[in-house]
Amino acid sequence: MKRTLLLTLLLLLFGCDAEVDTQVNMTDLLSSENKVIPGDLRVEISSCHEGNSKTPSDALIEIQGKIPIIFDDAEYAGCTRNDFDSYAHFNIPILLAKSTEGKLLSDSHINLISDPDTLLTLGIPEKIKNRIEHVGGEFGSLELGVNISITNDTGKPFPFHVISAYVEDEPHVFSSLTAKEGATFSVRLSDVSIDNALEKGTSVVLFR
Repeated sequence: MKRTLLLTLLLLLFGCDAEVDTQVNMTDLLSSENKVIPGDLRVEISSCHEGNSKTPSDALIEIQGKIPIIFDDAEYAGCTRNDFDSYAHFNIPILLAKSTEGKLLSDSHINLISDPDTLLTLGIPEKIKNRIEHVGGEFGSLELGVNISITNDTGKPFPFHVISAYVEDEPHVFSSLTAKEGATFSVRLSDVSIDNALEKGTSVVLFR
């Protein structure tokens, strides 16, 4: 069975939401191998096209220029409409890293870090922070949020600890929890954890 880790990174670009999703196996989280994993970034925009034409909208052209400023190697993958909402889709690489001894292995990508004690740490390089501030200063307000969805495929209940986050929408300052075998649970970081990752580079989300 596959363990799925869903990292959702919410940004407010001109008041619009963006989500980054990625999937990994639990064996990858627990192994000693560093690897790049694919991520999907979807940014809400006002429209994909101008009116009923196939001409790209100004909002789409603008976001196509903004996203690569923040995320290295971002590739535009299309624009879709869901009900009344439109989303620009980008592919972005994310680094899954093992013990980094306090240093991020990539200074231009989101880092997901796991070591013998820490199950999951979010790493935001200073370069990305600076790019966020640049884009925010140039184009408008930009805020950061993170949601993670994890499926336990270990074949047994999986105990863990959570710091300053919401698990299944329940707030936890510091709690010990157990994921049932095969269960999926969501984790949403608090503003404090996100600010800490932006200011100090990393924030521990879960540990063993």
